[in-house]
Amino acid sequence: MTLSSRERNSVIIGLVAVLLFLGLQYITFPLIDQYKTMKSQLEVKASLLQQYQARLHRLPQLEHELAERQARLEEVEQRMIGSSTSALGAARVQLILDDLANQRSGMKIKSTRVLDAKEHGIYTQIAVRVALTAQTKILTDFLYEIEHQPDALSVSELTIRVPNPKKPRDLRADIVIEALMKQSSEHDVPPPPEPDVKPRSATA
Repeated sequence: MTLSSRERNSVIIGLVAVLLFLGLQYITFPLIDQYKTMKSQLEVKASLLQQYQARLHRLPQLEHELAERQARLEEVEQRMIGSSTSALGAARVQLILDDLANQRSGMKIKSTRVLDAKEHGIYTQIAVRVALTAQTKILTDFLYEIEHQPDALSVSELTIRVPNPKKPRDLRADIVIEALMKQSSEHDVPPPPEPDVKPRSATA
């Protein structure tokens, strides 16, 4: 069968159209998609590179901030209770409180109770509850001294009552004193020195 010139042209045009379609479908479009993907990846990598460069420029500042925080942490840890167990730490807190109370006439500790210790990572929180009687000025000085010891102590709870309304200055106080200690093995901790308690007035 012989094709006419017009039919041959139609067949050729059809073949070219099919080849163009196949070329677009399996070569051009995949290349375009690949180009878009590579461009997107390059943009992401460029953004990450800018972030890394910005962090690199901030590295000296970050190192300085880290050194300052480390120094502050070491300063705080130096004021923590230095004991190998929570029981010894609580005994240390009780000793400090007893010394403070004994240096004040008119103050009497009625009872002392060690509360359950709480673990916070490598630190242990110690708490001691004290019930005492004292006059207003003596109690004020006592509370001031608690939070100004070489060992870092803090008052977390305070309840004050007036047992006798005719003597409003005679108070009964229930106080919870807390302290932190860093967990360590017993042979790493030297025996704690006797508390160096120097009374100071809260109004000074």
